[in-house]
Amino acid sequence: MVELKLSSFVISILEKASSFGIDWATNEINSAWNMKKDLGNLERSLRSICATLQDAEGRQSKSYALQEWLDNLKDVVYDVDDVLDDVATRALEKEVHKGLFNQMSHLLVYPFKLSHRIKEIHEKLNKIEADKAQFGLTEHLIDTGEARNSNRETHSFIYEPDIIGRDEAKNHIVAGILTAADSSSHLSVLPIVGLGGIGKTALAKLIYNDVRITDKFNKRFWACVSDVFDLKKVLDGIIQSSTGQSHKQLNLELLQSKLCGLLQGQRYLLVLDDMWNDKASEWDELRSLLSRGGRGSVIIVTTRSSNVASVVKTLEPFDVVKLSQDECMKIFIRHAFRRDEEKDPQLLKVGKSILEKCCGIPLAAKTLGSLLCNTRDVEEWQRIEKDKLWNIKQDKDGILPALKLSYDALPPHLQACFASLSTFPKDYELFTDCLVMYWMALGLLPRTRESKEAITVGTKYLHELLARSLFQDQFVVYDGTIQTCKVHDLIHDLAVLVSQKEHVVVGSENVHFSERIRQLVWDRQDFLVEVNSFFEETKMNFHNKLQKALKARTFASRYNCGTVSKAFLEYLFSTFTTLRVLILSELEFDELPCSIGDLRHLRYLDLRWNRKIKFLPNSLCKLVNLQTLHLSGCDQLVELPRDVDGLVNLTRLVLTSKQKYLLKDGFCGWSSLLYLQLIDCLELTSLTEGFGNLIALRELLIFNCPKLVSLPSAMKELSTLERLVINNCEELDLTEPGEALSMLGGLRSLELVALPKLVGFPESFKSAASSLQYVLLEDCKRLEKLPSFILDFIYLKKIVLHDCPILSKRCAVDTGEDYHLIRHVSDIALTGGSSKAH
Repeated sequence: MVELKLSSFVISILEKASSFGIDWATNEINSAWNMKKDLGNLERSLRSICATLQDAEGRQSKSYALQEWLDNLKDVVYDVDDVLDDVATRALEKEVHKGLFNQMSHLLVYPFKLSHRIKEIHEKLNKIEADKAQFGLTEHLIDTGEARNSNRETHSFIYEPDIIGRDEAKNHIVAGILTAADSSSHLSVLPIVGLGGIGKTALAKLIYNDVRITDKFNKRFWACVSDVFDLKKVLDGIIQSSTGQSHKQLNLELLQSKLCGLLQGQRYLLVLDDMWNDKASEWDELRSLLSRGGRGSVIIVTTRSSNVASVVKTLEPFDVVKLSQDECMKIFIRHAFRRDEEKDPQLLKVGKSILEKCCGIPLAAKTLGSLLCNTRDVEEWQRIEKDKLWNIKQDKDGILPALKLSYDALPPHLQACFASLSTFPKDYELFTDCLVMYWMALGLLPRTRESKEAITVGTKYLHELLARSLFQDQFVVYDGTIQTCKVHDLIHDLAVLVSQKEHVVVGSENVHFSERIRQLVWDRQDFLVEVNSFFEETKMNFHNKLQKALKARTFASRYNCGTVSKAFLEYLFSTFTTLRVLILSELEFDELPCSIGDLRHLRYLDLRWNRKIKFLPNSLCKLVNLQTLHLSGCDQLVELPRDVDGLVNLTRLVLTSKQKYLLKDGFCGWSSLLYLQLIDCLELTSLTEGFGNLIALRELLIFNCPKLVSLPSAMKELSTLERLVINNCEELDLTEPGEALSMLGGLRSLELVALPKLVGFPESFKSAASSLQYVLLEDCKRLEKLPSFILDFIYLKKIVLHDCPILSKRCAVDTGEDYHLIRHVSDIALTGGSSKAH
């Protein structure tokens, strides 16, 4: 049973309701329909029910009926959110499209429908209120803090032959520990970091029991810290591992006194296993108590969190890597077969296929092997081979329960962001800026006055998940930005597990649809063969099934191909009217139906790599909530719609088009645009002077625009620009007009790649002297020297020069004739690392 954490979601909706600006509703329709009062009553009813949330969430694991009650409550909270969003959208539409509203219809029809919806929600809340009485719930203030009790314990014993593939890692760490023990350092701390189930504890046990360690240290201690940090419990665990006696009844003063007696003058090795707490103040207190040992003492801390490692380390953290397929196979065989048993070749063949689920994680190989140890039925093994990992029954020490500890330890806002990762395919390269916008579209980030504030929070969330080993394979560009990352396959399985009530994949297998589905992923591979025939031949049956998921907020199709009919798209838009995210990447259709304008809640639209579409309907411009529009790879797109300035919340635009001028009528409606990327705009010659209207723009990326001759002089208006990337623009001359690069007082990062006409920088570029920190110059062969005023760029932290032979020679450290211009820069690299287009 996956426990539902509803508190954070409810609080966000209550905050939205209580701070809801409904002046529009109050002034124009409240006198007739009392709308403000209706919404206020809705808020109060919800707040009353939610007073019992903390008790309900704490007890749900013991009651399916209580979990169903929480599920019903969450459904209603979604409905409340939809109503609030609908009212806010109506108000914004009226403001943007003045004169287009039929005032009488607007005043009479919409309030009537809204009042009816609020009444329906009230009835649902009344039933939920009545049903809660049967559970005897206690009222508490809603608190998003997690009150967790950990009962996880580990020990130091190891049967060494059971551990496979870690000898090299053990010897490397032991050598480092012995060096630290002989150093002048009083106390060294070595973090061992890795994903849950990857073998951190097993590796620590190997080190702890190595004869070189036992010979070197006077005393050894082992304590399991676990996810709830309790200083008294940790101290008692350390003492108990030496004396065999528990002293948990003692107060902190007596415990520290006993510990002091054990450590005094002794060179010791301590393993603090499974540490989650990254609060520096609490670690400092523990570390000071552990500093009473002899010189050369060493602490090993195993953790899933790089934040913990950063807080505790004095030695470089050791990252535990995945095992090879052969090593996982040895673990699987050891647990699936008895020691002297003859191995059936057919079972071994199926077992090798099963191991693909393990993804290099030893605990996964052990879990699956143990699961099959009592059966030699080939069909049963094949069932496990075909089944999803989360459907395979596991005991509390299995891989998914182990991984779920990472999810349970997340605060509620990060749990919601993590669960949303289930909509991405396995091994999908996630562009981090897109992911943050995706979270914002789903309402998973705090409501802020400006988008850039929410994006800052979303980026912080991303780094928190990275620090907890929930992402991997980060691609870091020259300025330290994490541009892409991936989700480990087993972590993806975990995301699907925790979101399974709201997530469905429409594939070739039978799918269960329900009204609770919020994330609908289309995975039929070939739309040309599958979808169109499927839709036409089984239209009614499919319609009836899919209709149940009409409250979906995400519809995502990735890695599919083929042409989609207009009829299918019209059906899609008319059915899923509450969509926040619509992803139709790599699909092809000639025409986007005008009904796209009816998706009034839509925030994120991804149409990338559609090589057929030539025009977008003007109705698209009615989407006043749209924040992200992704049109890269749409190389037949002639132009953007006429009234595109109506996209008043557009924050991120990625564009490929055949336009010569962008935009002919300027950018007057896009004061919210923060991120603009132009990719493969092969006919683009000018960005027009209207470019200066992008007063909030923070990032401008231009890739492969071969006819672009110059940047507009209006660039000087972009005082908020922080990052500028120009790549493969063969006709671009940055020296004309000279004023284009003036007034860039906020520019932090500059990347120029494959610009054959780049021979120098205009004097006006000195405007960035007080802000520029990172510069990458690559394949700019005619750029022979840096301007002398680079001396004034005193905040430069890093310069990367790659494939600029003359310039690299002149800037060579110590020997280059221009080195004196950049000797104040701490990091000078003659290598690559440019950004990816996406």
